[in-house]
Formats: sequence, structure tokens, C-alpha cells
Amino acid sequence: MTSQWSVASGQWSAIRRCFSRLTVLLLLTAYSLLLPADFAHAQGIGGFEASEEPVNIKADNLTFDPDTNLFIAEGNVEITQGNRVLSAERATLNKDTQDAHAEGKVVLLEDGDIISCDTLDINMETRKGIIGNGVIFFRKGNVYIIGEEIEKTGDSDYKIKRGRFTTCDGKSPSWNFSTSTANITLGEYATSWNTTFQIKGVPVFYLPYLVMPIKDKRQSGFLIPSVSYSDQDGFEIDNSFFWAISKNTDATISLNYLTMKGLEEGLEYRYVLSKNTKGTFNGTYLNEWSGNERWTLKYKHEQFFTPTFYNKTNINYVSDDEYYKIYGEAVEERSQDKLESYVSFTKNWPMFSLVTQFKYFKDLREQQDTTLQKLPEILLTGLRQPIGASPFYFSLNSSAVNYYRDEGEKGERMDLNPRFSMTLSPKGYFTFTPELGLRETAYWVEGVDKWESREMYDLKGTLSTAFLRTYNLKGETLRKIRHSIEPEIVYEYIPEIDQDDLPLFDPVDRIAKKNLTTFSLTNRIAGKVYTSEEDYQVREFVLLKISQGYDINEANRDLATTDDERRPLTDVTVQLRVTPIQYISIISDSSINTYDSYLSTLNTSVGVNDGRGDSLSLEYRFTKDSLEYIRGVVSVRATESLNLSYDARYSIMEDRYLENIYAIDYRHQCWSLQFSYSERPEEKKYYAVFNLSGIGTVAKFKGVTQY
Repeated sequence: MTSQWSVASGQWSAIRRCFSRLTVLLLLTAYSLLLPADFAHAQGIGGFEASEEPVNIKADNLTFDPDTNLFIAEGNVEITQGNRVLSAERATLNKDTQDAHAEGKVVLLEDGDIISCDTLDINMETRKGIIGNGVIFFRKGNVYIIGEEIEKTGDSDYKIKRGRFTTCDGKSPSWNFSTSTANITLGEYATSWNTTFQIKGVPVFYLPYLVMPIKDKRQSGFLIPSVSYSDQDGFEIDNSFFWAISKNTDATISLNYLTMKGLEEGLEYRYVLSKNTKGTFNGTYLNEWSGNERWTLKYKHEQFFTPTFYNKTNINYVSDDEYYKIYGEAVEERSQDKLESYVSFTKNWPMFSLVTQFKYFKDLREQQDTTLQKLPEILLTGLRQPIGASPFYFSLNSSAVNYYRDEGEKGERMDLNPRFSMTLSPKGYFTFTPELGLRETAYWVEGVDKWESREMYDLKGTLSTAFLRTYNLKGETLRKIRHSIEPEIVYEYIPEIDQDDLPLFDPVDRIAKKNLTTFSLTNRIAGKVYTSEEDYQVREFVLLKISQGYDINEANRDLATTDDERRPLTDVTVQLRVTPIQYISIISDSSINTYDSYLSTLNTSVGVNDGRGDSLSLEYRFTKDSLEYIRGVVSVRATESLNLSYDARYSIMEDRYLENIYAIDYRHQCWSLQFSYSERPEEKKYYAVFNLSGIGTVAKFKGVTQY
């Protein structure tokens, strides 16, 4: 007959209270063997009293032996308290020594963590013990520790004899580390002797001594080295040390060896001072075998003093103009012609924004002396807003800049550009929006020592209307479609102003005259797509906009020669966007020269995906006499774990491939592999990364061949 206790009373009350404490301590101390001490205390385990939660004990037989001071539970022992469950065939507790023992199919469950073993011996006071022929499973990180003997020697310290470690599920894990002896400190490192790394039980390599991270938080230590090769740098071995300085700061110190160039030292420092303040410093130094000293300096900082007032800093500098041409990894990095650094302060109000920034440009084309710097630049912007209770609206763009350079024209410029507008919509038949822009620009040029100015204005008028019709449908999800036709006329006028005597810092200093009328017609088809009887979303299925301008200045200009002709009509522009369903999209824009009947530009893209992870996109880019290429990207989710992709860009004008990228991404439950191979006219590159879940990157390799 099975005995069951839940509430103690009568002559057995004393024994039952003691046995309740036994079972609670047995349960909780066994669980404390599973967890680090700080986690156990955080869960209320360290100082638990038996009376805090009811304890239910089931067993075929419950006894106390006064000769040995042993409390004994035998036969189908099951102890439950809250979400904790301990089961065994037999459990004992020594009243004097506080030594507890459980045996026979011992299983302890709590919050997804599991201990399963043949025997469990622990001391209630020291919280130390031994698991015999057992497995500890940590749900956080999906970690399995398996051993013939697992001894807890400290709050978070374990010693394993003839054991294994893995994060893979199943009786035959994809990988595991097998060791004769190992010491593990949870959240830090595992140190093991006579270790083999096994794949599906087959030894791959042997190490007499191994240290590897077992981390669920930031921890100082050496990172896994990576190896790469390029025909310019030779073999490169990256060695890095991660330093967890404090909870909100850390650093990575690197020492990289380039066989054909030299020894490169690096430092990356990161800090998060508060939820509103963070930053990163990155610097490298390379003393080449040839004697050249090359270095980089990067610094980013972001700080919000209030939600509407913040600072952003971005410093980017290199030792010389050739650095990125030699050491840049990406094509875009090697082909850049300047580096931008800035320090900015921004203050936002509901309708205005004030930005004060210092901008410095490092020219990489050996033209640094003539490069303009903005030291500082102040921008005041105002959104379109009503002027009191009047029908008029106001907006503002203004700036004040100090332009500096070592050689060439330099000085200050202040530019004020307010705009006034109103919107008329008589009975809703059409909308007419007239606008007036005023501009005052003042200059102080070094050496001239007097103010120069430019005053100008511009006019703009927009006339538009819309014709709508709604169609009711009887579909399950698509129940209404609305078709709208929106004609629009826009007139823009800027008078001709003589600006030749003014300094030229940027395009703001040379504003061309304009007398242009643009006609456009927009077609839209949208619908209500219901996801339930009451919930729906409005989706635009088709947008088609056709527009063309008429240049009045061109129509009235004097002919230069007898062969000259006026061409006041601008190119016809066509914009198309089609999304018939959420998995298909077509986007296109083009411009057509109507005088010579040729296509000036055409940019078209088609995207298809199935919602499962498979996708296909095609692009075509054309600019007359400049570029013409096609690009295709296909991604296939071959299995739940395997993704394959191919990205190709082909120049029709040059009759060659500009880029081919092949990629494989395999993600298993406990490991992953990413591999990519790219071909460009100037280089070939391959890159591979192998990761083990719970360990991190264990192998990384890249190679570059440049032409």
C-alpha cells in the first residue's frame, strides 16, 4: 500500500515535520547542485523554510530508524513542492550529519532544468555533493553535462570524471567534447584533460589540455583565433583578448600577425554609461616591414540629455590616403574618396529643429588643402505650420556655416529661406496650394572684408483633384476596391539672378532660374483586405504615375545657331508600383526623351517570395550612355536548416559579370556553418565561419585574391 502525507498531525507529527524538512532540503539542495549559488539564492532556494510552500510526499514506505538517525522513504518516492518534483526508488537523510542520499532512477525537475542519475549524494549544509552516472541539463543554453561521476565542489564549480559536454539534443549528439577529467565553472570556463572533439561519436581531434568558455554572460578571456589569406597581406592570424572591465564597459585587445606586412595592434573600447549614453572607440596601428607606419582611428558617441536634446559624435581618420586602398576589405571601402567626421548637437521642438555640428572631411585624393570644412554649421528647420488662426502656413530652412580650408576661398555664409503657403479647396472639388519662398543669403569672405548678399524669391503653385470610385466585392478577404484618378499641375518659378561674383562653396550658392510647369496623372487601385470579420488593412495594389514638364524659359530662349532648336518638353517620367499579393512586388521608374524617341533611364525590380524563406528578385538598371546591368538574387530554403543563395550582377554595356556571390548558411540545432564565395573583376574572396552553440565561433577563415 502506498503511503501519502500532506498535512501532519497526531503522534507522527514530529517525524513528519522532520521528514518534510528532509524532503524539502533534499529537493532544494539537489536543485542547488544544478544551479550556481547566485541563481539559487535569487530564486529563494538558499534560505528556504519548509513551511513556505506545502510539501507532498508519496512513497510505498516511510520510516525513521532511531539507531542510525536516518529518515527513510522507499518505493516509488515522489516529492513535490510548487513546480519542483523529485522522484527516486529510495531516499534517506541523516539527521545528525545532514547527509542525504537518493538512488534508483533519480530525476529532479524544476523550470525545465533536469538532473537524472543513478545515485545522488549531497550534504544539506555545505550544498556540495556527487551525482553518480548522471546527466545535468540546463534549459538556459540547452547545455548537457554527462559523467560517470559529477561532483559539485563550489557554488558554481563542478568536477567531472569520464564525462561529456554538448549543447546537442538526442542520444547521438552531432558533436561533443569527451574528457577523462574536467573542471567546469558555470558562466566562465571549462578546463579539461585528455579531451577529444567528436562528431557523431567519431573522434576528430585530440587535445591533452583544453580551456573553453562556458558563458552565459560577458567574461574576460581570449577569443577564438581566426586565419585569413590575401595575396597582398599573406596569411593573417587574428588573436584577440576580450576584457570585461565592468558591467557597462568592455574592450577587445588584438594582436594580428600579417606575414607580408607586419604586426598590427588594435584596441576596441565600448561603454554604456546609461540607457541614454553609449559609445565605441576603435584604433589600430601597423608598423610595416617596409618601415611605413599606418593607423586608423574611429570613435562613435551618442548621448541623449533629454528625449529632445542629444549629441552624436562620429570620428573617422586614417594615417594616409592609401590606407583603405591597401587594407580596405569591401570594394566600397577601397573606392571611397573621403572620410567624414562630425560632432553634432540637436534640439527638437514640436515644429522646429536646431542642429549645431562641426564637420571635418579627410580627402583621400591628395586634395586635402582645398577641401572645405564646416567648422561649425548651424541649421534651423521649421515644419509647415499654421500662422495663428489665419489660413496661411509657414515653414523654414536656414543655416549659418563657417567654411574653412588651407588653400582657396573661405569664409562665412548665412542663408535664410522661409516659405509661406495656403491651401484652398472650394467645396472639395479641387485643391490649390500657392507658395511663396523668400531667400536671403549673406557672405563674409576672408580677404574681402565686407559683407556680400543675395536676395531672391521663388513661386510655386499646385492644383490637384481626385476622381474616386469604390467597388463592392463578395470575396472572403477582399471586399472593397477603390480606384482613384488624380490629375495634378505644378508651376515653379525662380527668377534669374546674377550670382557670378558670389563665392562658390556648394550648390546653394548657384541657384538656377526656373519657369516650369509639370503635368502629372496618377492612378491608384487599393482595397480593403479583411483578416477577420472586423479587422482589415488597406493595401495599395497598383500605383501608376505619368508626368511631363514644360520649360517656359526654354520655349522662349534665343536660338544660338540656325541649327539650334528649342526643346521645352522635359522627359516623360513613368512610375509604377504593383503589389497584387503580399508575396509579389514590381517597382519601376523610367524617363523617355520624346524628341529623339529614346529611353533615358529605366530602373525595374521584381520580387517574389513564398513566405517560407524562398525568394527571387530581378533588377534591371539603365542610364543612356552611362550604365546598363541586370542583377538577380535567388535564395532557397532547401531544408529547415539549409539556406542557399546566389547573387549575380552582369554589365550588358561592358559584357562581363560585375559580381557573383555564392552563399551557404546551415543552421543545426546546436551548430552552424556559413560559407560565401564572391568573384569581382578586381578580386576573389571566400569566407567561412563555424559556430558551436554555447561555445561560439570555433573556426573562421577568409581568403582574398586581388587583381
